[in-house]
Amino acid sequence: MTKNSSEIKNDISATNDFQKEADTEVQILDEFSQVRPTVKITILAIFTALGVALATIFAYLPFFELMSLTLFIGGAILGPLYSVFLAILSSSLYEIISTTLLGVGPIIFPFKIIAYILIALSGALLGRILYKKPTYFWRFFMGVVGGLLTISYDLIVNFGWVLLSVQGGDEVSFSFAAYAIALISGIIVTISRTATNVVLFLFVPDILNRAIIPILGSTKDKRKRFTVFQRCELMTEEQARTKNKIMKTLEKTGALKFGDFTLASGAKSKYYIDLRIIPNFPEEFNSLIDEAVSYITKHFPDIEGIVGIPMAAIPYGTLIAHKLKKPYYILRKEPKKHGLKKMIEGEITKGQKILLVDDLVSSGFSKAFAITALREEGATVEDLFVFIDRSEGLADFEKEQSIKVHYLINAKDILDKAKE
Repeated sequence: MTKNSSEIKNDISATNDFQKEADTEVQILDEFSQVRPTVKITILAIFTALGVALATIFAYLPFFELMSLTLFIGGAILGPLYSVFLAILSSSLYEIISTTLLGVGPIIFPFKIIAYILIALSGALLGRILYKKPTYFWRFFMGVVGGLLTISYDLIVNFGWVLLSVQGGDEVSFSFAAYAIALISGIIVTISRTATNVVLFLFVPDILNRAIIPILGSTKDKRKRFTVFQRCELMTEEQARTKNKIMKTLEKTGALKFGDFTLASGAKSKYYIDLRIIPNFPEEFNSLIDEAVSYITKHFPDIEGIVGIPMAAIPYGTLIAHKLKKPYYILRKEPKKHGLKKMIEGEITKGQKILLVDDLVSSGFSKAFAITALREEGATVEDLFVFIDRSEGLADFEKEQSIKVHYLINAKDILDKAKE
């Protein structure tokens, strides 16, 4: 079937978009290589301490082996390079503790290091599985991985014991009968450890998956192949870039003012952020809208409409809705006194997911009328997006209105930056 010129143009456009995304990802990876190592080292230290603590606690219970799961998850979060350091550090510290404090030993140290590195690297290589939707096959696969890693660990360490016994000469009284008994005992311990880790690997990664996915956003993001830690770092870098853009916009437009002001909530303030003037600067306005669209696309993929709280948010909400190709509904502060006497222009269907948009938030309670009006129309309103949070906490507002507030930057960041 021959494609017409319009279809060919669409294909070319899609290819160019894909290439642009690929180039962006390469750039992001380059930027990731430049991030400060202090955070990585902190996470490395946490997992090292956790692994050693668990191994020490269960040192006298050979039927449980929890270091494997800790190293696997640590490897999945830190990635291949740091997973190797994690395995070496954990092995070394546990060697010191077990021989000096617990009197457990000797330990086949080189073989343990090899086994732990294998486990940590397996976590690093399979870390992307954390972004897959949990299915029965996924859980079964993780259980199999846990079992195989445990068996591999015991085989490597026991092989070290065999070498030590055979090469001991006169120093070690080697007995096949004693070794047979030890072998049977070792098999029982291995089976017990394997069964324990199969259960742990079945459930713990699933629990982590459910905890991590809402934080990191949609699994459709092409970055899902990065490690958890890399994605967290990338998100931090993106947030920093967004905050810098907003600061430059405030500076260029003069939207940040200092003096004595009364806010919509009635509170007094020594500074005022006037986002109403931003639309007077088309380039800065469009840049701010793009940041909002990027955030909303990532965090609210299933919204079905946008409402800007009057008056300041109307231009913002309108352009956001236009760029997202979502319906925009006009909200008034009070119903019209003539005509259809509506408070909301546009037909909202029952259960329709509406995202509220405003320029900024202080106490939050000035937004209550909008939330109430939309819910009375049958809309589902669960989230409020603002560009700037100048509050000192919105827990009471969020609880009372059953809504979650999302923002791009808070006032503390703005004031700290302004002082520099």
